[in-house]
Amino acid sequence: MFNEHIVGEPKNFFCERGGLHDALITAFSWNKENQVLSIGIDDLNRNFIDLPEYKGLRPIEIVFQGVRNLDFNMQIARSSFGIYDLLVEEKTCFSINVKCFPGGYIKFQCEAVKLMNRM
Repeated sequence: MFNEHIVGEPKNFFCERGGLHDALITAFSWNKENQVLSIGIDDLNRNFIDLPEYKGLRPIEIVFQGVRNLDFNMQIARSSFGIYDLLVEEKTCFSINVKCFPGGYIKFQCEAVKLMNRM
């Protein structure tokens, strides 16, 4: 089952979830024609595992729409890689900076952010 949710305030949304710290990236796709970047992660709530705030496993796909100025440098040296921090700056559009582990980053601007829940 897929549920779609538009993120109205991405800066607050990702900040409240600890910048998605430690979330593992399970999928990545870039559609240049439609200017859509999708990042699948294993658990939206991973930052809170072993804490009372943990709301349970929630695998999702984050869909960034209207993407431009994509700057991508990933170092995938092992079987798993993930998000160290996801920062959003709000101006006329959203400036996104995803710091990854074990190394690298994804930087871009986008017009909208949407979540696709996988239940």
